Amino acid sequence: MIGIAHCIHNRIVAGWHSGDWLKVISEYPLHSADLIEDIDFRSLPELRDPNFNWLVPQVERLYSGTLRDTVTASPSIAFAMPRADALGKRAIAPPPHGALFWCDLNRVTRKWFKDNILAVRDQHPILSHSFPLTFIG
Repeated sequence: MIGIAHCIHNRIVAGWHSGDWLKVISEYPLHSADLIEDIDFRSLPELRDPNFNWLVPQVERLYSGTLRDTVTASPSIAFAMPRADALGKRAIAPPPHGALFWCDLNRVTRKWFKDNILAVRDQHPILSHSFPLTFIG
């Protein structure tokens, strides 16, 4: 679940819907790998579920910008490389980009997702896996 929350945050950072959180969240089915009629977005979580109680503060940290994306971001050697020297002779690698899409590759049912996301790997590379989910840039 935290990976999906990171994807939504990455969409905000990428400027989707001018950074409007509610708009991005409400329109997530439009970019889903599942058929819209198969998505259960009406059920509410059990408030005493320990997994849900763990997730709430994580999402609060994500919203405030204090939770680093270690789930959907592509591993990068940039963190291990030395910083640019004082003269700027050594370039700093760009920070890793987080995923914008997620799916279970064994259960993609929506043709739009197959044609526009999975079929265009040069524009939407697979960045990470947190089984069963795959995170795509």
